[in-house]
Amino acid sequence: MSAFGVTVVGEALVDVVHRPGQPVSRSPGGSPANVALGLARLGTTATLLTSIGADNDGRLVRDHLSREGVWVVDVGRPGARTSTATATVDRYGVASYRFDLSWDVGALMLPTGTAVLHVGSLGATLPPGDAHVLELVRATAQDERVLISFDPNVRPSVTPDRVVQMTRVLEMAQHAHLIKCSEEDAAFLFPHMSIPDVAEVFLRLGCAELVMVTQGARGSFIATHADRFETPGVPVTVVDTVGAGDAYMAGLLSGLTQCGAVSPCDLQQLARSSSPAIGDVVRRATLVAALTCTRPGADPPTEQLLARRVTCADG
Repeated sequence: MSAFGVTVVGEALVDVVHRPGQPVSRSPGGSPANVALGLARLGTTATLLTSIGADNDGRLVRDHLSREGVWVVDVGRPGARTSTATATVDRYGVASYRFDLSWDVGALMLPTGTAVLHVGSLGATLPPGDAHVLELVRATAQDERVLISFDPNVRPSVTPDRVVQMTRVLEMAQHAHLIKCSEEDAAFLFPHMSIPDVAEVFLRLGCAELVMVTQGARGSFIATHADRFETPGVPVTVVDTVGAGDAYMAGLLSGLTQCGAVSPCDLQQLARSSSPAIGDVVRRATLVAALTCTRPGADPPTEQLLARRVTCADG
C-alpha cells in the first residue's frame, strides 16, 4: 500500500443493475465508494467517510469495501438507511440511473495521515450533507500540506436545478487543486460552452493546477497553467460503462501518489514543469477506466492487472 493516505468523502450505496436478457443484480456502489475501492486495488491507502444504514445493504457495502482494504467510517445520522441506485444498461453498455438516496451527515473531520482529500458526486451537492462536505473542504484548504481533488459528477435526475448545482460546484471547485469532470457534467453545468472553455473556467477559478474533462471513448482534454493537450481513449470491448469515471479518478490519484505529487506544492511543480509525468498519469487513468469498461459493473482493475496490460502493450 502507498504511504500516502487518500480520504474520499461521499455516498456509498447499492447498485441495482438491469441488463438486457440478464437477471437483476445488486452490488455495492456509489461514485465516492467506487473511487475508494479503485484506489485500494491500485495499492493506495484509502479511507471512505460515508453514510450507510444498519441494514443488509449497509452490511453488503461495508463488508465489500473492507475486504478490499478500504477503511470505512460511517458519518451518517443514527437510523439512516442505505441508499440505492437503479442502473438500466442499454444494448450498447451505457447505463442510466435512478436514485433512492439519504445523505444526512454531521460535522466532518479529516482523518490523521490524510495526504489527499477527494470529494464529489451527490455527497458534494445533495442536502443536507453537502453543507458539511463544503465546510470540510474549506477547512482543509487552510492546510497547505493536503491536496484537494474534486469530481462534480452531477446527477440532473436527482438535483435538476442547474443554477443551484453550478453554484455549489463552483463553491467546491474554488478550493480544489485538481478537478475532473465529464463532458456530460460540462454540458449540464455550462451549456453552450466548449470543452476547452469549461476547463478554463475551472483552471482560473481558484487554486486549480490540473483540470481534466473526460470524453468517454474519445479520451480526455487536459488543462494546466503550462499546457493544453488531449489524451486518446484506449480501445476495448465495452461490457458497460458503470464506474468508468470513478475508475479514471482512482487511476489518476493513485498515479499522483506513486510519483509523489500529493501536496498542492508538489502538484504545482509537476503541472507547471516540462516533465511528461502529467501525461503519463493521465494515460494511466485512461487505461484504468478502459479496463473497468471490459467488466460488468463498477469493478476496477488491480495494480497487478494494470501492470500486465501495460507489459503486454509495451511488448
